[in-house]
Amino acid sequence: LTTAARCTPRPDLLLPGTYADPDALDFFRRLEDSLPPTVGARPSAGHLGTASLEAAGVWGSAASIWPLGRLTYAWPADRSEFWPRSSAQPAEKIGARSIAAPPLSTSHWSSRADGLVIDRGLDRALAESHEVMPDSPPEL
Repeated sequence: LTTAARCTPRPDLLLPGTYADPDALDFFRRLEDSLPPTVGARPSAGHLGTASLEAAGVWGSAASIWPLGRLTYAWPADRSEFWPRSSAQPAEKIGARSIAAPPLSTSHWSSRADGLVIDRGLDRALAESHEVMPDSPPEL
């Protein structure tokens, strides 16, 4: 796009082909299930964004996204990505069972909601190039 446009792409984090990795799909499903019902930013309702041009470029042409209306969001405070895109670091993947990966319950890459910052610290998340999962539901 070269001009402003309102886009409403369907959420894809719970689709098998998004990461083409069954562990990633399992991670986002478990994250969905662990979020309290009051949290609007969730895998079934949103996408991931980042202020890192390099990270965004992995997925295609980068774009500036501005939510319309009410915004809710979540981001992982202790890492830059929800799920590592690179297969070069399999021990860091959630649910990875390798010698270097601790059991899921103590893993740094936890899929539990307690590893996320919800609806606060957006300036920090963007300044530090964390992925952010925004949701801006349509106003009725």
